[in-house]
Amino acid sequence: MNNADRYLPLFSSNVFQLQIDYDLDVLKTNKNFIYAANQNKKYDTEDYRSLERFPNIKEHLTDRFNELAINFLKLDTKFMITTSWFTVTEEGDGGDSQYHFHKNSFYSGVLYYDDYDEQTAPLEFMTPLEFHSDFYLEPREYDLATSTAWKIQPQKNMLVLFPSYLKHQVGRHVGSRPRYSLAFNIIPTGYYGTSDSFVHTEWLTGKPATHDLEMGYRTLGGRRYIADN
Repeated sequence: MNNADRYLPLFSSNVFQLQIDYDLDVLKTNKNFIYAANQNKKYDTEDYRSLERFPNIKEHLTDRFNELAINFLKLDTKFMITTSWFTVTEEGDGGDSQYHFHKNSFYSGVLYYDDYDEQTAPLEFMTPLEFHSDFYLEPREYDLATSTAWKIQPQKNMLVLFPSYLKHQVGRHVGSRPRYSLAFNIIPTGYYGTSDSFVHTEWLTGKPATHDLEMGYRTLGGRRYIADN
């Protein structure tokens, strides 16, 4: 490529790998776990609102995503964490079933708060474009531009944020100690969209939304019309 040529990574799935500068040791007191989604095991009780027990950490994680939404995704929308759960993967588990993804959420996150090594199972992603080509071609080498799958090795205080539509799984765990993580989902709050695609989350509570009068109308030819007419 010469200086006039350009490479345009259009329509990429924006995955963030962050280091959290926050004391997460309190998470080690958690005793309520859910086995990773690709394991055929279940605990008697499963807690999918785990971060309600750790409000300061929930607030910190929410703030980090809202910063990314403003500065990188260029979104002024505010976001909140909905479901959250602790997972455990034991020696020999993981990597033996289908990838999965999360519905009813915008972004998902995984927080690694324990100690890990090279034997700890990675977080594995699969391309959402798998079936968009009729040709299977092997590249000479794999990188961010050529790979159809990607692995992220857990590290202490690492936070991974990814679009919820991305298929992912826990790889095979060969470490002798359990692999712990905290997972959660994120949705937009307040108002977003426009015209007949406008939504205000206050509608879900039955409260009148602050911006209904302004956002519930659109202007056509200098006149205002109700958005859903």
